[in-house]
Amino acid sequence: MAVALGCGGLVGGGGGALTAAGSVQPDGPSTPPALPSQFPDASDRYLPAVKVSDIADTWLKKANKWACEDQNESGEHTISGADHTLECTPTDDLKYDVSVRIEHDGEDQVRYVNASCSFKPGSRMCHTLFATLADVLFLNRPELRKEAMVWGDKHADSDETTTIGGIRMSANLSPHELTCVADA
Repeated sequence: MAVALGCGGLVGGGGGALTAAGSVQPDGPSTPPALPSQFPDASDRYLPAVKVSDIADTWLKKANKWACEDQNESGEHTISGADHTLECTPTDDLKYDVSVRIEHDGEDQVRYVNASCSFKPGSRMCHTLFATLADVLFLNRPELRKEAMVWGDKHADSDETTTIGGIRMSANLSPHELTCVADA
């Protein structure tokens, strides 16, 4: 008798489940809603209004006599997934103590900028490097330059993060660096 009830229950229950699953309609719209106009897209991964030449050529090479080397020729991978990397260092004894890394896909498609400084906290060199980098990122948006420069100087010896004009700047003590990415 138990076997008969078990078999009948399986057959009857299975058939009922199939009938119910085939006749139930889901609630809600049949098409997905449209994306809002401010929904992030691929272009949001770039630092707004930042150009490789402003950082590498104008600031580092021309104004400070630094040298920049294309790292992709050596097969090095990028942190951000960008197509190109420039590693810039001073041409004097400071080349082992400070550097700026720029990762980009094109001239106006900068994904990642990092300034590192091996001097201890309180060093004027690190404060100047971080403040100047923050300033240079806003060469094409002068209304934000002072705010960025002041933040870079003030937080050179801290673990702090802020966003100014769509650029997220993160200061770190260990390692002592300022990292800038798009805040999408």
